[in-house]
This record gives sequence, structure tokens and C-alpha cells, in this order.
Amino acid sequence: MGLEEIRKNIDAVDTQMRELFLKRMELSRQVAEEKKRTGAKVYVPKREEEVILCRAEGVTELAPEYRMFLKELMAISRTYQYSCLDLPDSLEFLSDFTGGLMLTFTCSEKSEQLLTGITALKMAGIIIHEIQSESVEEQIICRISLWGDFRLALARGAVLQIYEENENVSVQKAEE
Repeated sequence: MGLEEIRKNIDAVDTQMRELFLKRMELSRQVAEEKKRTGAKVYVPKREEEVILCRAEGVTELAPEYRMFLKELMAISRTYQYSCLDLPDSLEFLSDFTGGLMLTFTCSEKSEQLLTGITALKMAGIIIHEIQSESVEEQIICRISLWGDFRLALARGAVLQIYEENENVSVQKAEE
């Protein structure tokens, strides 16, 4: 099989994945609506780990890559779910805010939340000016300087994701 034929096959797989992705995101929206109604948390780490272990069962050759794919897919789904939810009172100002923000939060050194948060912000089109972090007793203290249009649902969802999935979170308008 030549390169052009391989690329056509990849295009066909990508088209199938697009349809499945859109279907999954519609289901994620429905999950967000149900969680909004019941007050359930979007991020349940133990459940996500169980799902990943279950789905990856039987995948041998590319198991680490498949687990990474699932983790990213779940993180994207969570960002989307957060974008469907109402903001808590402390973040309500984001609904009509464009400009700079300073996010400060703490996460475990072993968690992937720093990377997840940065990815969500970038996916939402937020400009990251500066990231500072320091490790203190197996915790990472993060300070992220941002600029963007937080009126957009995905941008608010990304901030809400960081707000909900980390500890000691502070979200403030940047000093001008």
C-alpha cells in the first residue's frame, strides 16, 4: 500500500472518529445537564481511572498510548461539561469579562491537573502570558497569568475546570 492510499485510509478513520466524537460530546452535554440538575461533580477521578482501566483492557501493543488518548478525551469532555454549567458566584464576573486574569492554585505533584488546566485554557483560545510554579511538600503551587475573552463559554469552562479540580484556587482580575 502506497503513502497516498494509507493517507486515504487515515482520512476515512478520521471521518468516522469525527462522527463518534460529536456523538460523545452530545452525550457529555447531557451528562452536564444531569449533573447540573443533581449537583453532582463533573470530575470524579476514581471513576475516570476505572473507566480507563476497563476500556484499555485487552489493548496490549499500544496500551500506554490508548490510555493517554482516553485521558485526553475525558479531559476535553470535562472542559465541555464545565462550559455547560453555571458559574459559582465568585466567578460570575467572567460572564462579561475580557482581559487579564491571574489564576493561583495548588495541585498534587502526581496529578495531571496542571497540564489539563493549561490544555483547557489553550483549547479555549486563552493567551497564557506566564506560568510560575513551585513545589512544596509534594504539592505544586501554580500561578498563571492569562488574557482572553472569558465571555466565551469554552473559556469560562476552562477556568471553571481549574477552579473545581484543584485546591486553594484564587481567580482575580489582573492588575492593569
